[in-house]
Amino acid sequence: MVRNNKNIILISFKPMVLRKIKKLNPLQETGFIFRTYIHNMPGFLYLHRQLKVEWLFVMNGSVLKSFIPKAKKNNFKVVVWTVDNYDDMLKHRKFNLDGISTNHPDLFKYLFD
Repeated sequence: MVRNNKNIILISFKPMVLRKIKKLNPLQETGFIFRTYIHNMPGFLYLHRQLKVEWLFVMNGSVLKSFIPKAKKNNFKVVVWTVDNYDDMLKHRKFNLDGISTNHPDLFKYLFD
């Protein structure tokens, strides 16, 4: 029986791993982790639609302000990793993110509660 566990997102830097996960369980949500600026947004979004990932995990410091609305418009959920300082958290708070990865949950709680 193939089922989707909504509490788990399988993530990888490797497109072939994500493709294999979807082949084994098409219902499993997956996410692509990357750490570079996106220069070719249409090509990038096409590639990841082909991988059928639902989530994009972009490294803090390589998030372009224009990236998030384009990714969201293409039905991706967006998480920024790893946001560990006050200024970056304030900056990302303005974006329509689906998640933030941090090593400082106390700072996150202070800013987002």
